[in-house]
Amino acid sequence: MLRQTPQIVHKEGQSFIGYNTQTSFAHNRTFQLWNRFMPKRSSIKTAIGIELYSIDVYPPGFYTRFNPEVEFIKWAAVKVAP
Repeated sequence: MLRQTPQIVHKEGQSFIGYNTQTSFAHNRTFQLWNRFMPKRSSIKTAIGIELYSIDVYPPGFYTRFNPEVEFIKWAAVKVAP
């Protein structure tokens, strides 16, 4: 059964490789990031599986006082062997 509520899962010891960019909800650069990453992903020889990962790194307090103009770091990545 599909879980209806999102989860944040922390797992130690995983490594990812990819590109990142500064973006915001107001000035979303997700398309440009993935457009830059996808042609390069086949050159990553240590990739584990076929899954793609979008990883967002928000500054402290990002959702406490939400402002769509505040920038955060977004990654387009694949999991790799350590």
